[in-house]
Amino acid sequence: MSLLQAQSAQSSDLTKMRPSVFSAISVDDFLRQYFEWRKRIQPTFSLRMLSKKLDFRSHSLLAMIVRGERNPLGPTVSSSMVQDAIERLLRSGLLEFDQQGNLKKVTLVTRTRPFITTAAMRSYQKQMLQRASVSIEAQAVSRRLFMNSMMPFNSQDTDDAKEMIAEFVEKFRTRFSSPGGDTVYLLGTHLFHITEPPATVTEPTERH
Repeated sequence: MSLLQAQSAQSSDLTKMRPSVFSAISVDDFLRQYFEWRKRIQPTFSLRMLSKKLDFRSHSLLAMIVRGERNPLGPTVSSSMVQDAIERLLRSGLLEFDQQGNLKKVTLVTRTRPFITTAAMRSYQKQMLQRASVSIEAQAVSRRLFMNSMMPFNSQDTDDAKEMIAEFVEKFRTRFSSPGGDTVYLLGTHLFHITEPPATVTEPTERH
């Protein structure tokens, strides 16, 4: 084997060793693995280049995250919360360990049902709204989209509107869900009236 062939084979092996987000124990662990992997393939690769790729405003912030000095998920998410979330995903069958002991996702279609409400689901929805609020400040505009449309509305059309939104979400998921994706996005849709004061209501667990 020639030197060129050996170098090509080595480069191919390194490419196959690309880290997976599902084998990392945390976001900073994945970023660290990814950065080290890119450095092996491309020695000139730098944190400044990775920062630009991720749309980080400051490469020094990314450096602190990679070194484990800064929590990339923000102050409201602790390592124990992340560990608890991973354990819940394992119990629910959405994650599993492969033969090498690495976490991998199970290919399932997961979504909340639009016409069912439970205490657990309401808690989840509140958490996602909080994460959305954080992302407005923490994520670059090029990596997120927030749109609102305020309109006069006939309340008797609510069920039809919800059905249409559910159809769109399913089409969106079918088009953009990628088993080989390099990150995780959340598509959230909200339809509610804003002309009446908030009130605590008791809803049935399922609409028939």
